[in-house]
Amino acid sequence: MALEKSDIKTCLGSLRVRDYKLKHNVSSYDFKKLNKETGDRYHITINYDKAYNGYCFYEPVSFVLFSEVEDILRPLFKKYNLYDGEVTHTVCDVPINYSSMNHDYFRINKTIESVEAFEPLRQEMQRIIDDLSLPFIDKYSNMENVADMISRLRMEEIGAFVNYLGSAHIRAAYILKRTGHISFRRRLNEFYDSLCRFYICKKKEYGENIEYVKRYQNRILAMNEFFCEDLESLGFRFEHIWEKEE
Repeated sequence: MALEKSDIKTCLGSLRVRDYKLKHNVSSYDFKKLNKETGDRYHITINYDKAYNGYCFYEPVSFVLFSEVEDILRPLFKKYNLYDGEVTHTVCDVPINYSSMNHDYFRINKTIESVEAFEPLRQEMQRIIDDLSLPFIDKYSNMENVADMISRLRMEEIGAFVNYLGSAHIRAAYILKRTGHISFRRRLNEFYDSLCRFYICKKKEYGENIEYVKRYQNRILAMNEFFCEDLESLGFRFEHIWEKEE
């Protein structure tokens, strides 16, 4: 039987995801779960696209949202015009689960043309959910485990693991501070110094009135305000950005 859009919910609904509710979201289906005590939210997303003769599906991706983190940072991001929308997650399982994964069905973007042809893909999705997606959520619904991971990630990996909307590095630094992680001062120093250097470089390249450059300046302003005492204890002053430009 040809695979129609109306069949997708039935196909994905056959996946076993404990205590999660299946919800449709434009071009994806999400398995969602709410922690009623903390307000934290967890979901596993499966995206799909219409192809010529059927549909293409993508790997399940797992997300964890810490309501405390997002509730505290939302006013800061709004104040500095960094982000004023609804944040869907705090951390996700890229690059943790997918840097070493090898999925033939997804890598070659295989088109599923019938309900029957979906079955092998369903089995692969179920394996990913059981072996990677749910274990990720179980582990990283604990903020201390998130902080441990942030302490080890390279700079270029932070924005893949921690939501980049607003600022991944402000989120990452706040989580380290909130959990009292031993790496907080080291990583805050690294994040702030790197951001300032990048801003100076882009300002020289594009000029200070370019919107792209202003966003980085606003990130510095936001980080300087939110971590003011911590940055001062590390020897930073906001004026040092312009001093370095002389």
